[in-house]
Amino acid sequence: MDAVDIFTAQWAAEKPGVDVYALEAWGRLKRTANLFEKALSQVLDECDLNMAEFEVLAALVRMGPPYEMRPTELTRSLIITPGAVTARLTTLERRGFIARRPHVEDRRVQLVALSAMGLRAFEPALGQIILRCESILDELNLEEHDNLLSSLRGLMKVLDGENISAAVEDVAVDSTVA
Repeated sequence: MDAVDIFTAQWAAEKPGVDVYALEAWGRLKRTANLFEKALSQVLDECDLNMAEFEVLAALVRMGPPYEMRPTELTRSLIITPGAVTARLTTLERRGFIARRPHVEDRRVQLVALSAMGLRAFEPALGQIILRCESILDELNLEEHDNLLSSLRGLMKVLDGENISAAVEDVAVDSTVA
């Protein structure tokens, strides 16, 4: 019996007749995500990075050489607020992992560029993250692994669809107000 089994049983006792399946699913997703993030954060601690720093560096590396992005692109890529991106960039810039510079064609636009030091910090951290993810997921057999990915993909599709619908509705409401 694990923590989610316990709280599911508590809900079932408190609310007899209520199907607690949805609460159990939510609890398991949340608990698994938290445990996974904790395991990966421990790996990053050993690499002298935190998850926020790693995510920015990863976004830049995914772009390929010359490893540059606009801060607004980082905001969209990381799904965080512009203020959070600014805070992360300030920390990474202080550490020498990124540099900010004006765009060559439009000096009003800033670019965030991964430095050589940032790439040197990122590469071993990525290797360690991959190894840790593999060690966790190796506990599942191939069928369980495939089912997990398929199920998560399905949930993301449902939730992303709701977010897209809400964003479209927000735009429609905003345009009727103006």
